[in-house]
Parts: sequence; C-alpha cells; structure tokens
Amino acid sequence: MKIATYNFLGDELNKPILIEKLVYQTHYDYSKPHRHNYNEIFFFTKGKGKHMIDFKTHTIKSNSIHFVSSNKVHKVKRDKKSFGYVLMFKNDFLTQYNKEIDLFFLFECEKINLGKVLFSEIKEYLGRIEIEIISDKNLNYKIISTYLQIILLKLKQFIQENCDEKLQNKSNDKFYRNFYFKLENNFLQQRKTEYYANVMNVNIQTLNRKIKKSTGKTVSKLIKERLLLEIKRLMLNFSLSFKEIAIILNFSDQSNFSKFILKETKLNPSEYRKTLKIYQEKV
Repeated sequence: MKIATYNFLGDELNKPILIEKLVYQTHYDYSKPHRHNYNEIFFFTKGKGKHMIDFKTHTIKSNSIHFVSSNKVHKVKRDKKSFGYVLMFKNDFLTQYNKEIDLFFLFECEKINLGKVLFSEIKEYLGRIEIEIISDKNLNYKIISTYLQIILLKLKQFIQENCDEKLQNKSNDKFYRNFYFKLENNFLQQRKTEYYANVMNVNIQTLNRKIKKSTGKTVSKLIKERLLLEIKRLMLNFSLSFKEIAIILNFSDQSNFSKFILKETKLNPSEYRKTLKIYQEKV
C-alpha cells in the first residue's frame, strides 16, 4: 500500500538495516509527529521521558523497548540523560532471509519493560549487529538477519508470556493475522466486508464470527477504525487541507469525507482536528 509521505523525516533508509545510538543531540527533531516507511525498535538502556505512538503515550523507562512499525505516527521526548539504541529495518529485510518470521507482535505491541538480565542479553546481540554493519563484509546481512531474528524471537517469547489475554488471542490467531494484513494493504481502496470475505475465501457471516471472536468487533467496525486512524495521522499535518486528505484517502468528494468523520466522531472535520492539537505540543 502506498502511503502519504507528508510527514516522513528527510533521510529514509538507504540500507536494509541500520542501528544508531540514542544521544541527546540528533540530526532531526523526534519531538514532532512523524512517521517512516520502515520499522523502528527503540532500546532504552537508561532514561525517562514520553513516547507517543499512534496517539498512545508511553513512559520511557530504563530497560524498556518500544516498537514503531512502519507507517505509525510517533514522537519522542527523552530526558537529557536518556540513552540507548534505535534499530531501523525495512519491511522486507527479514523475510528476504527467513520467510517464516512472524512480525505480527510488532504491529500489536508497542512497549515492553524487561528485566536487566534479558535486556543485557539482547543488548549483546545489538552490539554484534552494530559490528557487522560497520564491517560491511560479504554475507553480513544474512548474519545480521540471524541476530535480529534471535532478538525478535526473545521478545516475542517474553510478550507471549507476559501480555494480556486479548493480545495473545490475536497473536495466536492465524486467521485474524491474515485478515489484519489484508486490511492494512487494501483499506484505502476496499471498504466493504464482502471484499474481505472473498479474499479470505469465506462467507460474510463466517468472517464476522471469526474476527469478532478475536477482537470483539465486526469487520465493518475494524475497517472504519482503520480509516479513522489514517485520517488522524494525516490531520496531524496541519498544512494539509481536508480536500487533500479526502483525495489521499480515496473519498469520492470532501462532502463524503466530512460525513464519515461526523458519523464516527460526532464532530465536523475542523472540530476533530482541534482535538489532535495536543499531539503537536511538546510531550
């Protein structure tokens, strides 16, 4: 799915994977809402602060890990004495070397707090990744992919053992995961339950029953929620007009765009945008 690049930060990845140390001075302002076309994992070795990820604010703590999958809007406000690493990799980096890797938990879980022992173990693998990236030797991407896979599997294991029951149900439900990615890839063009029933090769009743079992919501409700989330993301760029946003999201006209927002939020577009100004402020 092609997404609007209105608030992408300047230098998108020119390599499949990169790692940077988190220091107080950075080459661009993380404290403004933005998004990337690649995944980021923040490893906070020490620190305090706030991190907004898709309109949820998380506390930065020592030995905490924050996941920001591609396309999510986020902004970071770290205290001056906060340090760590950010690992950035493109969506297809892992699957290029291991088609079995399951990144679903990255999309569903945004923050975990680890104990010192497990965090130290993961930090060692980060160090090995950093060495391989710097060395730039032949086959190093395959080695890096293996180290990254170990990190992700360790984190997935931790999440499955410690996350709430709802997240576990969704993470373990292959049918829901399949639907989730189909919705992510197609919601801009396809907003009918019938379409997703067809591509999932089931009837509408079966699709709704299976999805409601995992999420407690109908397919129609999830489609509307996904569309509203993208509207919120786009509205954070106050230089974009409502007409422009309606075009980006494939509404037939601005009137239908306004009617959708009013129906889902009980607010007109201008009123709804005002509620998002809080995310523009310094966290």
